[in-house]
Amino acid sequence: MAGSFTSNPERVLTFYNPEGTPLGPPLTLENVYARAFKKSDEILPPGQDLDSTPYNVTWNAEVDRQIQSRVTLRFSYLSSRTYDLFLVGPQRLPGTNPLLLMTNSGGSHYGEFETTALVRTSKFANMNFSYVHSSSRGDLNSFSQEYVPFEQPIIHPNFYSALNSDVPNRLIAWGQFQLPWKITASPVVDLHNGFPYSAVDALQNYVGPPNSLRLPTFMSFDLRLSKDFRIKFLPWVRNHTIRGSLGIYNVTNHLNPRDVYNNVTSPNFGHWAGPQHRFLDPVVDMVY
Repeated sequence: MAGSFTSNPERVLTFYNPEGTPLGPPLTLENVYARAFKKSDEILPPGQDLDSTPYNVTWNAEVDRQIQSRVTLRFSYLSSRTYDLFLVGPQRLPGTNPLLLMTNSGGSHYGEFETTALVRTSKFANMNFSYVHSSSRGDLNSFSQEYVPFEQPIIHPNFYSALNSDVPNRLIAWGQFQLPWKITASPVVDLHNGFPYSAVDALQNYVGPPNSLRLPTFMSFDLRLSKDFRIKFLPWVRNHTIRGSLGIYNVTNHLNPRDVYNNVTSPNFGHWAGPQHRFLDPVVDMVY
């Protein structure tokens, strides 16, 4: 897709006043490649492509320490940096018409510190507690964000900011418990910061720094109950174990919105939307 960017249909922008009258002639954004330099961008002539592709460098370090026979601590750090990301955004360089410029000057960085405790209280129960502190920042106008899986209707000017997946703090607890009648309970508690979002105006321009606002704190208590059994009267399954399970997601029915009215001109600005309600997930598996 990046290699055929200059062959894409050109965008034509027309702005109107409240009465529906055009404010001026349409603006056509020509699709061009540009090589990024420290002080300016050099537009490449037709037929010449960008001469580099994105690449990533990731490393991690981990230390495990057994405190007692039933307690193990784990400390880890992970760093992932991406360089030469393809960026796309509207620009108007000196002496040129409006452009939809694609460069290879983008980047992103993700870093996380994790500490985990694994506790085995008995042969019938084990628990795990994990806290992750992370930072995910980068250029917002990466080509994959703007064109995959669908081309965005509005392409903003690029900013380097918190990415849409940035979650600074996350606490997870999970475990397995053996209950009477050979039932296994597998609870999971997930608590983390809400994802970031941007406020926009009626023309979809950013209002304030992009991704400076956040959805409310996410909290979910999930539970899965499972039990193994056999069905001896069916020849084709009598030699296999059948595992039936019932998953209950968001047991407490906590408000976990997936979206928000982010247009400052809307009377619903700041109202949450798309909450994740409690739901059940029955599953039957055959264990070979």
